[in-house]
Parts: sequence; structure tokens; C-alpha cells
Amino acid sequence: LLIGAAGGALCLLAQQGLRRVLRLDDALDVVAVHLVGGTLGTLLAGVFASSALGVFGGEADIAILGQVRVQLIGVVAVIVYTFAVTRLILVLVHVTLRERVSEHTLAEGLDRASHGERGYVFLAPRPRPPHDDAPGAPEGVAPNDTPSQGDRPT
Repeated sequence: LLIGAAGGALCLLAQQGLRRVLRLDDALDVVAVHLVGGTLGTLLAGVFASSALGVFGGEADIAILGQVRVQLIGVVAVIVYTFAVTRLILVLVHVTLRERVSEHTLAEGLDRASHGERGYVFLAPRPRPPHDDAPGAPEGVAPNDTPSQGDRPT
């Protein structure tokens, strides 16, 4: 429960920070959720694996720092592997397909343009340009932001 609460809070902060500070356009906020949340959860699992805290189960023969070090090695190994394989896939796609999204799509954001939705938005939405493919949608509102026929009051 503690790991989940900490992970949820940190993922939200990471999602907002990655967009604002790094200007990272991450469709559905995969990096903020999986990289940041997964790393935190993996490291904290090392903390709670020991009975040294005296609050949770855990094993008596596990030292917290030693287990966190093992967890950190695992996190780094997964990040390096994931980066290498993803890079290889991207190079292969670039060489074979040579496709790239338009500047307009990049400015709008891939989650909005490609998927028609925002991922993990818990705060008030920011104004955005209208969709060209949304006839009749109000200015700044995408098709998926408007209620469906079943959601409208009768």
C-alpha cells in the first residue's frame, strides 16, 4: 500500500515534470508511469524485503542496503536492455519505413493526435487547438472529451 501510494504520487509529478521541463512528448505517459513508478516500486521492494523495519513481514537475513543495491542493479540492467532493444527497433523502422509525424502533430502531442485522448490527466485540462477531424466539436475540445449520447442527460 505504501509503495503504491508513493508510486502514484511520484508518477503524477514525473508526468507533469517530463512534459514541462524536458518537453518530452510521451504518448500516454509511459515513461512517467512505467520507468519512474517501476523504478520506485522495485527499489522500495528492496527496503520492505527486510524485517529490519520491524513493521512488515520480510526476511530476517536480508539487509536493507544490500537488497536495495541488488534491486538497483536489476533496474539499471532493465533500463540498459530496454534502451538498446528500443533503439534497435527505431533504427530498423527508420531504415525500412522512413516515416515521421508532422510538425503540427508534434506540437499537438502524440497522445492527443494519434490516440485521441490524454493519458493520466488528474488536473484541469489546458486549452489546446481544435481537431481538424472533429466537426462540430467546441473550440479546444477533442472528440473524446465530449460526452457520448449515452452520457448526456435526457
